[in-house]
Amino acid sequence: MKIVLFGCNKTMFKQGFIRWNSTAATNSAVKIQSTLLLSRIPVVTADLPVFQQQYYKYQNELWRRLMWTFPKWFYFKEGTLSEQRYRELNKDPVFNNPNLEFKGGRPEIRHQRDRRFKQEIKLPKNI
Repeated sequence: MKIVLFGCNKTMFKQGFIRWNSTAATNSAVKIQSTLLLSRIPVVTADLPVFQQQYYKYQNELWRRLMWTFPKWFYFKEGTLSEQRYRELNKDPVFNNPNLEFKGGRPEIRHQRDRRFKQEIKLPKNI
């Protein structure tokens, strides 16, 4: 059997093993401690072109806009004090009014959320 160790020589390993083996026989409640040091070569990549940066930013925003809506009906039951506090912190979006001109397009409201934008909610501190 060949022992290949990186970072220490074979005699240090054998001495440590013998020391551990002898203490384990005398003391049944041995506390084992270990340390692991990992290192890897850093991955160096080129900076992204402006077009790719804009593409990834767009994809990230699109993913955030289309992700699931926070289920406030599950966490805040209707008529409770916690629901009232939640509604005070998170105002309802402006609904689609055909007589108004909206900058950025018409609102798409689902479950009292405008899906044109990512959903950012504020939770009450004392629920």
